[in-house]
Amino acid sequence: MNVYFKKIAICLPFILFLNGSKGQDDSLVHKSISESAPALTIYKSLLFNIDYEANWSYDGKWITFISNRDKGNYNLYVCNNEGQDIRQLTFGNNSDDMPSISPDGKKIAFVSERDGNTEIYLIDFDGTNLKRLTKNTAIDIHPNWSPDGKNIIFNSSINNKDTIKLERMDVLLMGMNGEILNQFTNEGFNSYASFSLDGKKILYRQAEDDEHSKLIVMDIDKETVEELTDGSFPDGWPSWSPDGKSIVFASKRDRYCHVYTMLIRNKTIKEITVGAARYTNPRISPNGKLLMFTGFPKGFNGNQIYVLKYEND
Repeated sequence: MNVYFKKIAICLPFILFLNGSKGQDDSLVHKSISESAPALTIYKSLLFNIDYEANWSYDGKWITFISNRDKGNYNLYVCNNEGQDIRQLTFGNNSDDMPSISPDGKKIAFVSERDGNTEIYLIDFDGTNLKRLTKNTAIDIHPNWSPDGKNIIFNSSINNKDTIKLERMDVLLMGMNGEILNQFTNEGFNSYASFSLDGKKILYRQAEDDEHSKLIVMDIDKETVEELTDGSFPDGWPSWSPDGKSIVFASKRDRYCHVYTMLIRNKTIKEITVGAARYTNPRISPNGKLLMFTGFPKGFNGNQIYVLKYEND
């Protein structure tokens, strides 16, 4: 596997390939991120700019993300996979977050506090037909689509019994009218749930505390779980590769939080990003050739979204 960094700037329209590598015991090559290199969503203003939670469309042509570029409000945006044709879909101070595009590309599920609680909403790709899905007093987060586009998997505190501490989050499945169809977990603090592309497995994070969390794969039909990591580190933001053979995730395994890849069959972990920066929320493109993630490198005024050319030999 060869990895090359590809930076695409919205305000500076050019592609930059960085050189330099860090050798490993196989063909994975690490490329460090230049502290002055442009990113996918660089935006110049006096604000402390934050662009994050980027996600691919299923055809790889579009990216949805959250940004505070409009008066500091966190709103939902889309752009094409070159960082152009930016469209703002939501407006106002509603703390929108965690967008996910439906498999047919027609709708986006996202989280918002626009009605006073953390709920999951649907909106059409053109920014019309806003619809609230969850309607309870719980915290509902991390919506992701089933491969057939008929249901949404998400995480909810609906079973948390402690009125002061948030100690439990479950993995749930709901239909397009917000009805709960299934509950996949019965204990623990679980988040970032997503289906494999064949719909047979669920990948999620189970946190023990702020510094320790496990990455887990559940086989739905077999009703079994496999721990991919042991909880020694704060592993998070897990995401599938298109073929389901590997995952990417972020973890603070030393001084900084970086992006890693794991081959599931033998749990081999390789670091992808290096340097004095915080990188999170990695997402592999549907064709398996690009890796997108959020970065907060030294010298930048806020989070930026990076795209990495990710080639398999």
